[in-house]
Amino acid sequence: MPASLPRALRSLCLIAVLALSAPGAAQAAGLEAQRDAVFRQMLVAPDDRGLMRDYARLSVLLRDYEAAVSTLERALQLDPTDGTARYELAIAYQALGATEMAAYHFARVTPTDSATADELAAYQRENTTARSPSRFSGQVAAGAIHRAGTTRPIVRARLVWQQDLGGSNRDYWQTDLSLAILGRNGALSDRQSLALRSGPWLTLGDSAYGARLRPYVEARLERDSAGTNRRIGFVGVQYDNTHTRELSSFADLRAGRVLRSGAARNVARALAGLSYRPTRDSLLRAAVRVEREWSTGSHILTRGARLDAVHQFSVGEMPRKWAASAHIQADWLRETGADPRNERLQAAGIGLRAYATREVFVDLGARAERRHSDVAGRDQRNTVFTVQIGREF
Repeated sequence: MPASLPRALRSLCLIAVLALSAPGAAQAAGLEAQRDAVFRQMLVAPDDRGLMRDYARLSVLLRDYEAAVSTLERALQLDPTDGTARYELAIAYQALGATEMAAYHFARVTPTDSATADELAAYQRENTTARSPSRFSGQVAAGAIHRAGTTRPIVRARLVWQQDLGGSNRDYWQTDLSLAILGRNGALSDRQSLALRSGPWLTLGDSAYGARLRPYVEARLERDSAGTNRRIGFVGVQYDNTHTRELSSFADLRAGRVLRSGAARNVARALAGLSYRPTRDSLLRAAVRVEREWSTGSHILTRGARLDAVHQFSVGEMPRKWAASAHIQADWLRETGADPRNERLQAAGIGLRAYATREVFVDLGARAERRHSDVAGRDQRNTVFTVQIGREF
């Protein structure tokens, strides 16, 4: 593989991040202009239900669901038999979290073709799950990773259980279980990671939206390629705040202990960032983190930053939108003690999730990695390719 490929791939990834984020901003500006034009037409023809549906559709694309709901409710007052308006109203209510209202309108929609019937059935399944006090979701995937001339099998799985705590604010208890396995020589026996995180999501205001807080406990078991086990216990808190329909912030603070080969170390981590979603199909996410691991006579400090871009798009008659993604990141590591070192790690990647059905997907990815170290023999440059087939449930 040419030595110049990682640098070319990193450049491609940076271009991809910018390219995937640019359509979102441009699309949002275009949709706003279209919606303003439709609104001006509605001032002239306030009872035109076609204009109302266009205004609501554009509002949904802009994630302004309140505007969509108010417009579609008025359209149904003028014509209660308007099935298209009722269907779009149900979708808008579901996006707002008003699942009971969404269920009411979904039940009164009569599909006009098989594609709409399939889509309606999928929405109703999601609605039933959302209204259940106890909800399970997750995904499982298996495939291969090619790195440094070696191809290895990989398996990843995640299961999420949410239990409604009652009340009007949609507070719920959430437990996450994740598993990752990297194999070697055709067997799943190289590296394993199992993590369990559990705690309640609590709203901090009078609304189901806005700021939320999640105190949690987490236990992890990791095994590296040398067969060394790491047992880790954390206590932490997650924070999430939706400021506007486009902008939200997040943070995750945790501290705990790591037990490895009979020796215990302290660990603390802080992560914070912003998410910008100009439209329903585009997302730009930036995050920074600081992690510290230490014991008597030894200290490891890691600082990092990462930028992600995701854009969803329709492909022909496929049952679900595909997602293209790109990311760039950098990490700086400093270790003091018996084996001091300073390292800089850089990485960039692109990916594609393609759906064969609404649940079955194929993930393709390429990632360039480079490590600079002041320790002889630790400099590395690799290009990593992954392919996985998985299912969401």
